[in-house]
Amino acid sequence: MTKSNLDEVVDLAVVGAGASGLTAADVCQASGQTVRLFDKGRGPGGRLSTRRAGSLRFDHGARSLSVKGPGAEAALSKWIREGLVEKWTPQERGPDADFSGWVGKPGMNAPIKHAAGLHRVCFGSRVAALRQDLGHWIVMGEEEAPLCRARRVLVAIPAPQATELLDGTGFQHQARVAAVEFDPIWVAMFQGPHPAAVGFETVASQGPVFAVIDAQGSKPGRPSDPAWVAQASVPWSRAHLEDSPEVIEADLRSELERIFNQAVSGPIQVHRWRYARCSNPVGEEALVDEALGLACCGDWCLGDTVGDAIQSGLAAGRWLTDLSAESSPASP
Repeated sequence: MTKSNLDEVVDLAVVGAGASGLTAADVCQASGQTVRLFDKGRGPGGRLSTRRAGSLRFDHGARSLSVKGPGAEAALSKWIREGLVEKWTPQERGPDADFSGWVGKPGMNAPIKHAAGLHRVCFGSRVAALRQDLGHWIVMGEEEAPLCRARRVLVAIPAPQATELLDGTGFQHQARVAAVEFDPIWVAMFQGPHPAAVGFETVASQGPVFAVIDAQGSKPGRPSDPAWVAQASVPWSRAHLEDSPEVIEADLRSELERIFNQAVSGPIQVHRWRYARCSNPVGEEALVDEALGLACCGDWCLGDTVGDAIQSGLAAGRWLTDLSAESSPASP
């Protein structure tokens, strides 16, 4: 970004274009504020990410949308009306099979992708530092490259990453952000048997290794193919957190073949979500430093669900809108 670009001062810069950051951006933009968002990912999704491998598609983040709270439920209702989500009721293996949930259509990232299209989002932009200059914030990218000048900044990324970014800013809630803890999860994506051949589309708690295994073709809007996603359990993932992908793939393949009672011959992609589930949330909807014009939000403020992320984003957006109104010149 050139110096002339920095002459433009936006009202709000948001670091992180997931459910929480985009929700806050919606609130602020609706109030007339100018908003820019930056996300290190290649595209929209975050924990609602969808990955492709050839013709196969894998929802390798959240398997369904857990949405509670008035604001989050309103968002879900809107997504339903817009055709972005649909009810998923897979055929489950087990005597007490009654799971159902809402999923994005045609991928879990559908609501986030739609929301991102309503904003100025710079994907593939990692924010490395936040600096103050003449009463404004300078959002810095890698290699000291300035990305944006803003009156206020919202940090909407996992708490450990937020802690690093906020270091040196004087943010009054820094210690509370640093105290947040997460559990990790390893995820396997693979081409397995067709669900019709094994008689189930999802299976949970099959021993200590896996928490759940889902046939992707059972979800609304997906092709009927043999794509599967398996989420390892938190205890197993924690115990194997630093194992190499090659070791993880071999271990998970062996367990999958036991569960399916047949070989899984194709490649298995593995992904480590180091900050998968918040185990020690802040306990407050959002953290705002009014004096600095700096705020944090995310599911980790309240819990570990998409609904928590939305509720946190709504709270942050309202706070930032109030701060914007207070700092605006009085009308003549």
